[in-house]
Amino acid sequence: MSTAPADTDLSNNILPFPQERRAGWRVQDHWERARRDDATPPSLGELDLGHNAALEDVSFLLREDERIEESVFVLCGSALIPAFDLDPVGRSLGDVMPPEILQNIARASEQARVEGRPVTCEGRYERARDGADIRFRSVFMPARSANSGPHGGGYIYGTFGRRDFTERAA
Repeated sequence: MSTAPADTDLSNNILPFPQERRAGWRVQDHWERARRDDATPPSLGELDLGHNAALEDVSFLLREDERIEESVFVLCGSALIPAFDLDPVGRSLGDVMPPEILQNIARASEQARVEGRPVTCEGRYERARDGADIRFRSVFMPARSANSGPHGGGYIYGTFGRRDFTERAA
């Protein structure tokens, strides 16, 4: 398995993911617009997730746990469910993500929380059920609950895209 560094510049991307890249940019732009002038991550209310169907379909929301792998999906857009091969709502990050990328995903999510900014993670894995060569990209952004302090997190907002490159190699 090879993975890119957790913090990757999307403009220098070699993976042909135009649809996922655009979705990631839209979600990140939405997060940036909701962010306060003092660089405080936006609250869930400021993100206003329930009133933007276009973003809701391509984004997810994790409720953070002390161990990031135990963070639970509380929202997942319908367009993302096929990327996870299941509906992740109510499941932990560790239960949903393939084991070979979980450490990088967890590291990017934690980095976003600690640094209070968007962090991109991309790489590849072999899908267990059929050996397919899967490449992925995800963007993680911290979000606050209404009663958390200015730097308190509580949630990770993001998007996840993947492509099967098995057919391309054949």
